[in-house]
Amino acid sequence: MAMERSKSAPVRKRALDTVSAYKASVDQPPSYTMRGKIKDPADKEVRPGATAYTLGKACRTGSMTTPSWSMAPRGTGIPKPPDQPGPGEYHQPSTLYGSHPSLPVPGRVPTTSTKRSSPSDQLTIGGPTPAPHDYKVVRQGEFGRADQTAAPKYTMRGKIKDPADKEVRPGATAYTLGKACRTGSMTTPSWSMAPRGTG
Repeated sequence: MAMERSKSAPVRKRALDTVSAYKASVDQPPSYTMRGKIKDPADKEVRPGATAYTLGKACRTGSMTTPSWSMAPRGTGIPKPPDQPGPGEYHQPSTLYGSHPSLPVPGRVPTTSTKRSSPSDQLTIGGPTPAPHDYKVVRQGEFGRADQTAAPKYTMRGKIKDPADKEVRPGATAYTLGKACRTGSMTTPSWSMAPRGTG
């Protein structure tokens, strides 16, 4: 419970001589005092600054790098292929000569020992075949084809005269337009007034 002052107790007044204090300081400039800066308890905490971190390729969602995978190391040696025949090693029997082991088909061509000719053999009959660039279709040192009796010649006709050039017409600079345009005269509206009466 708070204590209350007795109403009968005399009130003490402070012994302040305001008049003497005013006279003593009236001719002096005002002076003030400022307390020292209050120290923040957080200043004692040692924390790294913003520039102390090295982000690198990191961002707020993670590392900014492309996906990467690891692979098993390569063996010390490449294993040799298995010792088995390839597709080209098998003999493909034909039914042309009637020698197929599973299809009893009579022979369709006579069995001969001569070599069959290929379409490419027809190109070299009688010796090597010349290439397209081996043929000379132009004359040597002259203009024209080899099968022409004479070199070609060309003529050019003279310039055709325009009949409109004979017509005498004024040029564009012969006209004086003044204030005229394609819609009329470019002037402000004007009105005439009757003369003033004599009386």
